[in-house]
Amino acid sequence: GDSPECVPCSPAGKWIAAASEISNAVNFIDAASGKKMYAVKTRGKNPEHAVFSPDGKWMFVSAEDADSVDIIDVKRRKQVASVKVGDRPRGIAFRPDGKVAYVACEIASMVYAIDVEKRKVIKQIKTVTTVFIDLFNVCTTLRLTSSPTGTFLSRLLFSLILS
Repeated sequence: GDSPECVPCSPAGKWIAAASEISNAVNFIDAASGKKMYAVKTRGKNPEHAVFSPDGKWMFVSAEDADSVDIIDVKRRKQVASVKVGDRPRGIAFRPDGKVAYVACEIASMVYAIDVEKRKVIKQIKTVTTVFIDLFNVCTTLRLTSSPTGTFLSRLLFSLILS
């Protein structure tokens, strides 16, 4: 799609996804063939970050011009929910067990914890400065919080926001 942003790979390596700001969709590409297989339209305008859950069942999508996170059911190939958070959601990271997703909202200067199963906000964490939001965004964009080498950084970030 036009203007691709985040390009994650599914945990099992089957899918590569690309959020497309212009088409307001997430494109799913077969990793083996490199061919676009399908796209899922999102409600949020200007999707930027699209992140697979650790089990690969869900994709959480943040959109710069929105105040919610869209949830895609990867198997059903459609958006199944939208969770209201603060203005300008950006970086997304999942707890290693996949039960909670954390969404950094730039303008709101907040991190929202979302219960993945219930699809609702369970905690709002006010950040002291936007520097923390910037650090969270960089770490989630680089996938440092979900890679084996990022275990220490992941624990550090989560301990800071879960106090």
